[in-house]
Amino acid sequence: MKNSNRISSGTTLGLKKGSVTLSCYCKEWPGLFRGERKLLKAKLGKLPIRITHVGSTAVPGLCAKPILDIMLEVISLRKAEKAVSRFESCGYRVKPREEDPVPGRLFCSKDIDGLRCFHLHVTEAGSAFSKEHLRFRNILRKDPKAAQAYARLKLLLSKRFPNDRTAYIEGKAKFISTILCKTAYAGI
Repeated sequence: MKNSNRISSGTTLGLKKGSVTLSCYCKEWPGLFRGERKLLKAKLGKLPIRITHVGSTAVPGLCAKPILDIMLEVISLRKAEKAVSRFESCGYRVKPREEDPVPGRLFCSKDIDGLRCFHLHVTEAGSAFSKEHLRFRNILRKDPKAAQAYARLKLLLSKRFPNDRTAYIEGKAKFISTILCKTAYAGI
């Protein structure tokens, strides 16, 4: 389950674009997130309201694709779209919104040495996208059974779709929706 791709200081991070390989949890991921958050704050100024580590790399002990997911909340997506050059100055490539199938976000990616290392999800503060991502991350952090079930599903999907990121993501959708619905009724 390990991925041997490396960047500076020997930390495991990075994956060939489009491939699906899982790594064991890396204790260095939170520090890499903090470093990237510091860069984003310095370059983006007051544009972000909050910058949060989301996705599986934000859940201690959970296997994950070695790509850090970062959610950057803003007041207005339109303002964020006008700041594309500032995202690019941080090394991100901004995907045009008309090419992104996910409503309510601006998607950016950052490659280092030809490997995908960061996904930046720019969304409006308090949006459904923001709330669902934070809730799901928090559920996995608090509920070991849900995290284990999610890990099993991800392993199965990564073996089934090693070169089809879209199918891998679609394969997780029902599980994520079910967990969010169950916990909504449980008050989590």
